[in-house]
Amino acid sequence: MLTTKHNTLFLLVVIAVVIAPHVPQLPGWCVGFSAVALLWRGSIAYRGWAMPKRWIVLLALVGCVWGVFVSHATLLGPIAGTTLVVALLALKTLELRAQRDIFVVFFLGVFVLIANFLESQSLVIALAMVVGMGGLLACLVNAQLSHEPTGFTTAIWQATKLMVWGAPLMVLLFVLFPRVAPLWALPSGAASGQTGLSDNMTIGRIAQLAKNDAIAMRVRFNGPPPKVSDLYFRGPILSQFDGQTWNPSAVAPPMRAMPEALVQGSALHYEVTLEPHQRDWLMTLDVTPQMPDWPNHTMAVSHNFQWYSQQPITEVVRYKAVGYTQYQYGWDLTERQLAESLFVPSNSNPRLQALAAQQLADPVFRSSSAINKVNWVVQQLASGAYRYTLEPGVFGRHSADEFWFDRKEGFCEHIAASFVILMRALGVPARVVTGYQGGELNAVDGFWLVRQSDAHAWAEVWLPPGSAQGQGWIRVDPTGAVAPARLRNATRLEPQPGPVGNAVNRLLGGQGIQWWRQARGLWEASENLWTQKILNFNRDRQFELLKEMGLTTPSDETLVQVIASLFALGLLVFVVLGKIQPWHWLRWYRQDPWLRLWAQVQRQAKARGCAVDASTTPRQLAAWVRQTRVLSGGPSDAQIQATADWLIRLEMLRYAHPLSSSHNHDAWVGSALAEMRQEWKKLGFN
Repeated sequence: MLTTKHNTLFLLVVIAVVIAPHVPQLPGWCVGFSAVALLWRGSIAYRGWAMPKRWIVLLALVGCVWGVFVSHATLLGPIAGTTLVVALLALKTLELRAQRDIFVVFFLGVFVLIANFLESQSLVIALAMVVGMGGLLACLVNAQLSHEPTGFTTAIWQATKLMVWGAPLMVLLFVLFPRVAPLWALPSGAASGQTGLSDNMTIGRIAQLAKNDAIAMRVRFNGPPPKVSDLYFRGPILSQFDGQTWNPSAVAPPMRAMPEALVQGSALHYEVTLEPHQRDWLMTLDVTPQMPDWPNHTMAVSHNFQWYSQQPITEVVRYKAVGYTQYQYGWDLTERQLAESLFVPSNSNPRLQALAAQQLADPVFRSSSAINKVNWVVQQLASGAYRYTLEPGVFGRHSADEFWFDRKEGFCEHIAASFVILMRALGVPARVVTGYQGGELNAVDGFWLVRQSDAHAWAEVWLPPGSAQGQGWIRVDPTGAVAPARLRNATRLEPQPGPVGNAVNRLLGGQGIQWWRQARGLWEASENLWTQKILNFNRDRQFELLKEMGLTTPSDETLVQVIASLFALGLLVFVVLGKIQPWHWLRWYRQDPWLRLWAQVQRQAKARGCAVDASTTPRQLAAWVRQTRVLSGGPSDAQIQATADWLIRLEMLRYAHPLSSSHNHDAWVGSALAEMRQEWKKLGFN
């Protein structure tokens, strides 16, 4: 039999499991306070210490509220609310004295579990919630069976059965319950910080991002995919340069119609599953001249073919698009756009500007075409012994000069920025484009995985009218001149492994690393399946499912009808299998048989002059019978005593402690009530 100590320790372990997924998002003080509270309560249970004084608990409560307000500047909102509830859950354990306190902790724990979905809806969080819910149910079963000789195995088994029996109903409601608009909305970006690309570029930022192996998006092509070297996913286009930071264009002509592009090659039909990045741009294949197919969402496009959502991307989204890998667009530039695309601050990177002036001093070079100047710069990068690295060190104010003349090593952002500055100094309009390049195919599910480590920066140059190569913006990636493998094979630079990584490499060797990559691919395919089938199961997919079931015009009313029909069918199956007895159904709607018999006695007592009410007990009525000799069927003492004894037995039948198991006791009570009903009739009451 479990002791109170065992039950309490088990409950504290479950609470720790429930809180654990929130730890990365909680303030440090909240994590520390929760750990101290749980350890303190565990010591109380294990060592038999006294419970804390109420003033200590109240002081801790005030401290928690103050801590939440200091950390989040509010007590409202999903993040502040989650922090407060987690702290209250840990604090409530210090008041854990009676069974009712366990119920409060249980419901607080369920609320903390649900709050996980405010932070993330990933497969890992879902699995953690299943484990946490199973533990909470086991604690609830433990509390209900605290007076019976049971163990943890019984509680866990009962909790597992509850979850298994509830799973079909959960699946049924998930698939068929009408998708209605939410009753409230969370503030955009409230649940998590910004991740991924930024809307500006400072030298060194993309190199830091490239060390992040998290998935940025998943892409599936409907047909043969393009070459890896053609996988460019367009993000922010940066035209404005102040000497340190690259920003989007300050000259944005009004959009009166969809911009036009001259595309080459076959159209690529693809589908993107984009992870939340808290920005409003969509990642599309460079270039996507048609509006992506994203049902029930409004989109806009810039004159640079960057697609935007009406709201920041705060959850996983999926859309379809058609793109091309070879393009030209933006044939006409205004004077302001042209000036912006040629501007280099006079006090920025003077040596690179001097190199450009030296080249332009040659009349032949000065009169050559823009594409020849592009080729000359690319050739300088290819033959200049430059090195592609993730750790080029910290650059100073003239970062392009340092890269080009001194260090000769850098990441894609150093190469692209230096290329664009030199092209502008040579009189060729150019700008930086950021996004992602490359990806890896997951052989398990056929999706291309584009990670944050695929973050990339390249350039676009503008060819003036009359150029042999056409006119408008074209893509030029100078990184290919320094590190051809980066574009040809999408080879990423990976940071050097730490002590743990080196130990794993030595322990597992090449075969172990290969096994690890296969396991990661399988897990990522599972996450993708979760995203595609569960997180993206929306109203449209519901109606598609109903159409597959043969319903030609599905609607919300149809969903309700299907749910009702399946529920009735499920009840019928349970009856056929013997899981639900028909007379049990009647017991759900019938009054308690003891109460029904007692109500009959009360009515007959009132008819004979007894002032009984809802508070009258059978024992009080028996005393009244002995005193008044009215309720009995005759004047004899035996009749009076028999009636009084019958009333006492009726009360004992209701309130006496059962001497057998609950199932046998219920059957015995039912049989005894039937006998007493017959005895009551024999006493002269019909």
